[in-house]
Amino acid sequence: MEAEIGHRFRNDMSMSDIIAAAATSSPVNPESPEHAAVVELGRGQLWWPRFERQTDRYGTVLLCTGPDGEDYASFESAPVGTRGQLVAVVLETRPSVHCGDLARGLAPTTPAVGEEITLGAGTVFTETDPDTGRPTAIGMAPDDGRDEDWLDPRALYRCHNQTVRLEFRAARHAEFRRSEDPPHAA
Repeated sequence: MEAEIGHRFRNDMSMSDIIAAAATSSPVNPESPEHAAVVELGRGQLWWPRFERQTDRYGTVLLCTGPDGEDYASFESAPVGTRGQLVAVVLETRPSVHCGDLARGLAPTTPAVGEEITLGAGTVFTETDPDTGRPTAIGMAPDDGRDEDWLDPRALYRCHNQTVRLEFRAARHAEFRRSEDPPHAA
């Protein structure tokens, strides 16, 4: 069991020593953000399919992993149907040549290395690339049922074409649920 959960149980302390150590340690708040489950989804340059901007859904992102921009991370192990946040942690920056969303007056900006950018919150879903049959797009379906801005367009343009570590951060324990029917693209 220790290997499964990545924790080694100590059996070299008496119960009174354990109680004394617990009394002097800082309390753990399981509701705090740092105790939410974090899943690394992949690393690569963050992009999104063209139709996301054209339809104003802004619902999914892709991670380009190859030097030619034609290889994409697969999200086969993504926690589909789970509520939480999609976060891009910036690993490397470069100028983005994207024209932006002219109708909204949005243009790419360059973040700082290490910056954490919350792309959106809701329920995880993936979309399959018809050419490869693999889930290469990942997104968050919002809880309020809106048709547009499933992810935050300002946040997307903040990290467009940047090398990121894409993370899923599960909702705190009290908010955690698993959906029987994962959301599907509109």
